[in-house]
Amino acid sequence: MEALAKALERNATQQHLILGSNKIYDAGAEALAKALEKNAKLQHLDLVCTGIGVPGAEALAKALERNAKVQHLDLSGNEIGDAGAQALAKALERNAALQRLNLSLSQIGDVGAEALAEALESNAKVQHLDLSRNPIGDAGAQALIKALERNTKLQHLGLACTGSGVARPEAVTKALENNATLLRLDLSDNQIDDAGAEAIAKALESNATLQRIYLGDNGIGIAGARALARALESNTTVQHLDLSCNSDAVLQLIELLIQRNKRLKDMCDSRYLLQRTKEVATAMWSMHAPIYVLLEIVEWELALQMADAELDCVKKRFLPIESHRQRCESLDRKKRVQTIHSVCKHHTDFIFSAAKKEM
Repeated sequence: MEALAKALERNATQQHLILGSNKIYDAGAEALAKALEKNAKLQHLDLVCTGIGVPGAEALAKALERNAKVQHLDLSGNEIGDAGAQALAKALERNAALQRLNLSLSQIGDVGAEALAEALESNAKVQHLDLSRNPIGDAGAQALIKALERNTKLQHLGLACTGSGVARPEAVTKALENNATLLRLDLSDNQIDDAGAEAIAKALESNATLQRIYLGDNGIGIAGARALARALESNTTVQHLDLSCNSDAVLQLIELLIQRNKRLKDMCDSRYLLQRTKEVATAMWSMHAPIYVLLEIVEWELALQMADAELDCVKKRFLPIESHRQRCESLDRKKRVQTIHSVCKHHTDFIFSAAKKEM
């Protein structure tokens, strides 16, 4: 490790260094930190699951105070803890280059989260911060959510599976109403109930920037789903809403979205079409497809066209709705499964392509 660090000190071309799942430990991290103080080219440093603890994190943080080139640092899967997070937070107050910081699964608690939240209030460079799968409680989550009110740069905040209720509902509403930069918010697996969903829904009525919201694996019920559905009627920016593993909430939202989709309402003259659309959407949800998929699959005609393409019926793609309905009624179980998989794959490919463009 020391040899690699020394080489990095003199190297003037290397921009990416990926060392994930290697036995770097604190001694290796300290050697790398020393090299970063002199290296003026490296932009991406991946140290995922490398056995780094507090001393290594503190050394890297100190180096970041002087380094003006590293834009992406991934320290996920290490034992950084609150002390390491505090050191990195201090570095963020001075660093003007780092844009993406991944600290997921790093044993960070409330103290570390609060320090990072304080740094976010003044930092104008970090765009992506992932703190998922850390034991952050209500206090830490509250501080991070509150930081969104003042932060003017963060675009992605990951707080999935932090074991908290995220924050008081009114704090979530206020933060999202005042924030004008956040594009993605991951709050999945956080014990969010109807009150939390209603707070997020209220914020969506005025928020004009948030595009992707992850609320899967929470305790959201019918009341929360109804509130989110109402918010989506006026909100024009949300493209992806994940409510998977919320049981009744998903089924309720599916029905509400279908009923309120203007194009579907014009097309669904028969009860059968509405019911069949619900069946397809529900099946897709059971396959862990995001609710985002539903926003387009409810355009029933398009869904049937894609289904026909999967079944090599290209020539019949533009048949009238009634003809499509008759064809669907005659499909056997196997072909119906193919239909659902086809639509799901189409949207998965679309989402993957869009994500690549954003990176």
